[in-house]
Amino acid sequence: MSAALTTSGAMAERRTADPRLPRASSAVAAVVAIALSLFPSYLPHSPIVQGVVTALFVLLAVGLVRRLHRTRRLSGRAHHAVLLACGAGLIGTVLWADRTQDTMRTDIGMAPLDAADWAGTVATASALVLLLRGVRGVWRRRRLLGKPLVAVGLAASVLMPASPVHGASTGDADGQLLSSAASPVGAVRSYADMVDGEGVRARAERAADQLVRGGGLQRDRVVIMIPTGSGWVDPNAVTGLENRFGRDVAMVGMQYADTPSWWAYLTDQDGAARGARALFDAVARRVDTVPADRRPQLHVYGESLGATAGQDIFTGPGGQDAARRVCSVLWVGTPGGERAGLPREASVANDDDPVVHAAPSTLFRSPDDGRPWLPVVSLVQTGVDYLGSLAVPTGAGHRYGPEQADALPIC
Repeated sequence: MSAALTTSGAMAERRTADPRLPRASSAVAAVVAIALSLFPSYLPHSPIVQGVVTALFVLLAVGLVRRLHRTRRLSGRAHHAVLLACGAGLIGTVLWADRTQDTMRTDIGMAPLDAADWAGTVATASALVLLLRGVRGVWRRRRLLGKPLVAVGLAASVLMPASPVHGASTGDADGQLLSSAASPVGAVRSYADMVDGEGVRARAERAADQLVRGGGLQRDRVVIMIPTGSGWVDPNAVTGLENRFGRDVAMVGMQYADTPSWWAYLTDQDGAARGARALFDAVARRVDTVPADRRPQLHVYGESLGATAGQDIFTGPGGQDAARRVCSVLWVGTPGGERAGLPREASVANDDDPVVHAAPSTLFRSPDDGRPWLPVVSLVQTGVDYLGSLAVPTGAGHRYGPEQADALPIC
């Protein structure tokens, strides 16, 4: 009798559950995931980036809860009470995030969030959730849909005209400012981009020869500019050096890769270091040919991956000899905030630059910068900050202004 009553009660409870409403556990997981996706990091996120992050957090959290949840599904008043609490929590989370993001944006000179920004976030998150759920549905039915999809693909390949595949750009006018534009103050700019069939050492020699032909050895200072992975040289650094030293500075750079800096950092740091060392050796040899009383001061500048590659000149083989030949170095936005340990070494880093502050140790340990921190979540959010580290005003994130050159020590 008791078993029959229990069974009938469970059946009644299932009948009172509203299938149109989300499960209580899923609702709680979604609200927690939204709060974690909005947890503040170093930089404010754009609506599109935030929408993508929120969607992925929610899908992951709900998916985990549904796989791990084994308790009885709530229904009736209890179910409604949990959903109401989740709704209130969601409203509070959005209000808190709006205030937090507005403070971050105002601090770096960005406009506060408005209704259109939040609408863009919601639209992006919703679209991504629907897209991924659709992909999952197609994948589950892949055996039934396999042949039609193959047929459509073959037809499209025959009927649609072939389109050209563009390779990675080797840099724009700003990226190759050292070679694409004359200095307005008469400073010397020289740059060697990548040429098919040319090795790293040959390219370094070509850059050094351009420096000599341009009269660089007759200037007071020669600055070796170590670019980022794609060959990009910060135009603000060039402008800053020319503002500070006028025509008495010569700058020389060389492209060592044609991939984005973040990809080169992950896959080819050795290539970046070889390029930096080859350029340094080629330029230093030419500087050494000038009599000591007329010899220009030799400096090294590196930003982002260029800073990492430049430091290898002094920490790798032959580093002590290189340190004796250089006057000073300047590193800007160095990944992890590393330094080479030279006597005249300066480092410039924005407080909110995720490239500088990111470290694997923040996975389970709070950094010493006083910022809000959660294990795992903060490291993920810092990785997301990379996506918007350049989409901020100069002086914030990974963007540095001409004043960075003022930090270069002189002899």
